[in-house]
Amino acid sequence: MELKKEKGENKKHRKPNFTTAEVIMITEEVEKNLETLRSKFTIDITNKSKNEVWRKITDRVNAAGVNKEPCKKFVTSGRT
Repeated sequence: MELKKEKGENKKHRKPNFTTAEVIMITEEVEKNLETLRSKFTIDITNKSKNEVWRKITDRVNAAGVNKEPCKKFVTSGRT
């Protein structure tokens, strides 16, 4: 005999959205580093340097915010 699961028991819980202050901070940090983040890979601009910029942005937002987000979320949330 199978046990019926209660409604909503298997649902994953969503993380909260970024706050307005966090969005503003991310936007400002991306604007400061836009040249590095948007540029093509060269000898001076490498994937490592771009990831370092994203890590710094992540650290600054996590230090000021309530929600601790992984760096990958910042990189993917800006893409359309």
